[in-house]
Amino acid sequence: MGNPPLAARILEHIMDGVLITDAHKNLEVLARAFVIGGHELFVTASIGIALYPAAGIDTETLIHHADTAMYRAKQAGKNKYRLYSLAAT
Repeated sequence: MGNPPLAARILEHIMDGVLITDAHKNLEVLARAFVIGGHELFVTASIGIALYPAAGIDTETLIHHADTAMYRAKQAGKNKYRLYSLAAT
């Protein structure tokens, strides 16, 4: 299989950036205190991201790799995200 066309590589790079930006924004929103019933509550999240087709071409594989990335985010501390990488396995 040859290299993907330049347009496909550019689109893939843009999508990577969008997903990472969205993950970062979600973590920022969750970092704020939620007031419920007069009590301040804080929520943390660990986000794992797996991109099609680099991390898998079927749903089961993508979910498994996103789960792996999520556990790496948990190991890194609270309020983190990680992008799945085959090099990290």
